[in-house]
Amino acid sequence: VTSDDETRSAARVAVYDPSGNLAIQWAGVPQSSKAFTRMLNMVALAEPGLVDAHRFAREGRVAAAQRATAVAVLALGDAVRGRALLESLRDSTSEEDGQLAAIYLERLNRIEVGRKPSEEVLVALASAGVTPLVRFEGWMATGNLRSEDVRYADAATAYGLALDSA
Repeated sequence: VTSDDETRSAARVAVYDPSGNLAIQWAGVPQSSKAFTRMLNMVALAEPGLVDAHRFAREGRVAAAQRATAVAVLALGDAVRGRALLESLRDSTSEEDGQLAAIYLERLNRIEVGRKPSEEVLVALASAGVTPLVRFEGWMATGNLRSEDVRYADAATAYGLALDSA
């Protein structure tokens, strides 16, 4: 809590990663319990990514740290920073990072610009994924897309393939 003047105080909420770097800062504390709960949920979703990014950075796994950071900042609602991190990974020398970035960007386009993800792109990435993680993420994204289109049997098939690949 910082004081703007003698009569009023202003609160800010900040989230730091395990290295002490600022991940995100909100200008105030939400006054409604619903908005405050949403903020806490965002932090809870981002926490594993922040911890993974810190661990990967310590291990010298730069691209993996960048990917984990992107997932974390997207969970915190920072689409601009998350998109920039993912776009730089899309052309990564690591095939896994490039494929995961492509999947995450397809999903982000849906959220950010309202463009429906390409099922063909997601299926291709899921089918040819270089690691189980890529195949899992690709099939899950495909299942989510099919579920949104009310194609539940096709979605169940994709989810089953995701579980098989995990």
